[in-house]
Amino acid sequence: MTKIGLYTATENELGAVQTAAERLTGVDLAVRSDGDLDEQRDVASFVDELRDAAAVVLWLHGGQDSMPAYEFAVDELRDAGVPLVVKATGDAFASEDTTVTTGDRTTVSEYLDCGGAVNIANGIRFLARQYGNADGTDEIDDPIELPTEGVYHPDYPGTDHEELIATLDGDRPTVGVWFYESHWTHENVRYVDAQVRRLEALGANALPVFCNPVTDEDGQEDAKWTAERYFTDDRGDAVVDAVLSSFMFSLSMSERGRDAADEGTDAESVFLDELGVPVIQTVTTMRSRSRYESSDTGVMGFELALSVALPEFDGNVITHPISGKERTEDDAGIGSAPKQHFPIEDRVDHAARLAVNWAELRHTPNEDKKVAVVLHNYPPSDDGIGTAFGLDSPKSTVNLLDELAGRGYDLGSGAGSASDPGPGDGDATETGPVADGDVADSVPVVDGDVADSAPVVDGEQLIDALTGQLTLDDRWVAPADVRDRSVDTVSPARYAEWFDARSDRFRDGVLDEWGEPPNRPFAIPGVEFGNVLVTVQPPRGFGMDPEKVYHDSDLWPPHDYVAFYGWLRDEFAADAVVHLGTHGSLEWLPGKTVGLGSGSAPDGLIDDLPNVYPYIVNNPGEGTQAKRRSYAAVVDYLTPVMRRAGSYDELAELEDLARRYREAGGTEVRTDDGARLGELIRERSRTARSTATRSPSTNSSSGSTRT
Repeated sequence: MTKIGLYTATENELGAVQTAAERLTGVDLAVRSDGDLDEQRDVASFVDELRDAAAVVLWLHGGQDSMPAYEFAVDELRDAGVPLVVKATGDAFASEDTTVTTGDRTTVSEYLDCGGAVNIANGIRFLARQYGNADGTDEIDDPIELPTEGVYHPDYPGTDHEELIATLDGDRPTVGVWFYESHWTHENVRYVDAQVRRLEALGANALPVFCNPVTDEDGQEDAKWTAERYFTDDRGDAVVDAVLSSFMFSLSMSERGRDAADEGTDAESVFLDELGVPVIQTVTTMRSRSRYESSDTGVMGFELALSVALPEFDGNVITHPISGKERTEDDAGIGSAPKQHFPIEDRVDHAARLAVNWAELRHTPNEDKKVAVVLHNYPPSDDGIGTAFGLDSPKSTVNLLDELAGRGYDLGSGAGSASDPGPGDGDATETGPVADGDVADSVPVVDGDVADSAPVVDGEQLIDALTGQLTLDDRWVAPADVRDRSVDTVSPARYAEWFDARSDRFRDGVLDEWGEPPNRPFAIPGVEFGNVLVTVQPPRGFGMDPEKVYHDSDLWPPHDYVAFYGWLRDEFAADAVVHLGTHGSLEWLPGKTVGLGSGSAPDGLIDDLPNVYPYIVNNPGEGTQAKRRSYAAVVDYLTPVMRRAGSYDELAELEDLARRYREAGGTEVRTDDGARLGELIRERSRTARSTATRSPSTNSSSGSTRT
């Protein structure tokens, strides 16, 4: 048996080394990595093991300091007469310390540079043949250039792109799985396999693709190239409906392949935009799975920067870790085993479900999609419905409904025209408020055509529709009327099913805060317009300081809150939800800071629902909280145009009359002018008071911000 020694400065290669060792016959491979050599005595023990080796390779990554006690090891092996190959790119010391021939060092280096189990095995066979007495090593392949980009599937080893595409079912959504080439080369793909298996179990196609996403080396292609080559067809159309990406950094920032001079012209044509599908950002954490699950932060500081903050520049939907690094077993008996990525099964499941649901949106006809528009309501009262910083959310909701109608969404048979409201010119007081959810009875129909316009005329009518039903302000609602004035109710038995399906940590948090679920139905507020629901977010708590209820990050949501989101997911069966305006309370609930687990409250509530979140652009701190902790695709809206408040409408006219009245008394004008102005002031004052009494403004009824 010929013994060959190998030291590698990183653990990345150990997966391929383990596989290579299992393929060797007549060779005893002794291996250590930097992680195995904590002290000089560890190095001394390794050197003692290698004194009878046929040859030794020290595979460094950088200078001599990439191996502990490097000089000691080299001196001892030289004194023992062991042939030595030192591999360190571009360093003269490596050639000087090598004791085999220059040609043999070059050959071994080529095998290692090409990487992968097949090349490492052949490199070991080469050394065993040249310097040992191993039998069966005559047939040795030359170094094989492995691809640095390509497709992969655990069921189709060695497949190419065309072959893998041919296996996909065109009637199913397709999700791309993007991962690092180094993980493919070094057989560190357990987490990739887990994603493929879960996607396919959910009824989707999986298209795994590996590359070096930001490479600038000759012969290697980057993420842009692989997206254009593997994620699109010959016409440039996407063959994927969503992408799960574990790449770190940003794929579009200037320091990643596009310099600052290009920013102005290329920023709007980033290849991910051209691909035109949602990219779901996952994290392959360097922590163990147990450390991730027990942590409050979720991801470590450097991972927050590399795997969360920087990918956000690409517009990715941020999720959480899907794998943790664990020490593997030394199945080949080589003395060392790598730490590799093992899937966090429930997080793989969640990310896969989220990606499939985003992908399904491209396959579901608009008329069949169900959308929930959630308005914030803080404090929970009728005059607080639709509160949003810098946004007239009732009017924005009407605009959204109008847009959905124009794109073929089913908004019911009672749609009116927001652009041409017909009789009344948008004055909802002339048609009366919407009652009992029957929008069609109160909204005018324009020329008999109601198919492609909003079901309500303006923000005031929308608020009237909401307040005509059950709201969070239930002080004036008799208990007997709750069911009739709700969109729906959730029975205690149905709620128990949903609640019991949540994680132990989630259930314990809610039970510790609020006790056992109440034995009563849970009412769901809002108004349904066909397949689109406009509703209000329930309060985080009851009977305590409102500021604490809204902002306390340790306060778990009550059962009514849990029932509300359970109903959106499982009863209303929303395909997507829109949290309209800055900001609601979902993203401020307890749980990990970033990289939520199944025990985090936002994860247990929003779960796998695609979440679109319009958010004000001048509040990036809270906007990132919303994006990261509710898996949101944030759509920024601009701050309102600012101007001096001053007076307006009747008040402005009164102010002008008062100014003229004051001037009339202090100048040489006819004395009857002052009297005439005084009478005008009294008349306008009476009119203004009468108007205010009869018709409260839209802003006061909706609680929205005037813009």
